[in-house]
Amino acid sequence: MKRLAIFLILFMALGGKMYAQTGLEGFNYQTIVRDNAGVPIVNKAINFRFSILDGGVNGAPQYIETQLITTNASGLANHIVGKGTPASGTFNAIPFQNANQFLKVEADINGGNVFQNIGAIALMSVPYAQFAVKGNVGPQGPKGDTGLQGTQGATGAQGPPGNGVVKLISYNTIVYGVSLGTNPVYPNEFKMPSYLAGSGEFAVINMDISAESATINSTLIELNVGVSIDGAAFTTVPGSEPSRFGIANSYTAFCSISLIYPLTAGSSYSFGPEIVLSANPKTYNIRSHGTVMIIKQ
Repeated sequence: MKRLAIFLILFMALGGKMYAQTGLEGFNYQTIVRDNAGVPIVNKAINFRFSILDGGVNGAPQYIETQLITTNASGLANHIVGKGTPASGTFNAIPFQNANQFLKVEADINGGNVFQNIGAIALMSVPYAQFAVKGNVGPQGPKGDTGLQGTQGATGAQGPPGNGVVKLISYNTIVYGVSLGTNPVYPNEFKMPSYLAGSGEFAVINMDISAESATINSTLIELNVGVSIDGAAFTTVPGSEPSRFGIANSYTAFCSISLIYPLTAGSSYSFGPEIVLSANPKTYNIRSHGTVMIIKQ
């Protein structure tokens, strides 16, 4: 059977489209489907199986659905997870409030039910919107009478930031000739400016990266999120799970990773991607985009 490679091009975003409880529950999922030579598989009916897993890549399935999707002329497949044919469980019963779900993707390139495991990735920001729509909405009260306008008071001192989004940090750049090997690399061009954390703040991190070699290279590229605290050397963010992508008879690979990281008030943080190869050290051209949204709860 022809080996199937799926490059994740858009999985979730902090502003990603969610559907409320009107019979349209779900979130967007897009992939480019390529064969083992890196050639897009176009205008092809491929049977996908999507599983929402509990707690990790090997967690128990909370919901499973299948969907026969035909790729377009560029090999792009679009789907709203939650709108497929359920095979187990119901989408609106997924406990997104626990914020520990993973999405596992499988596919049969021949449109049948002999599924090949493509991989799994943590759901980080989209589930919170799904959880928010499940809250109870109370009845609207009657409109009160308009009161008299009072005199304008003196301007008070600025208070501390309230709950919600405090700051958005991002980068989008390319670095040529980065030497990758079995030791982690933290390219300076991708490191974000330092941020001084306040009380009750979290960093919502989304990073993606593509690596391009001048020659064919069979290896495993791994992307983690790195952090420097109070100016110390960069290290892997504690508790993060690496996003891995195999390069087999190909020149390029694409990886994406998302996580939520609690911050300590009074400490300064700088984030950036950690890139490492499992074998076959080689020089790569690296393109990367990252965002860190600081939120207060």
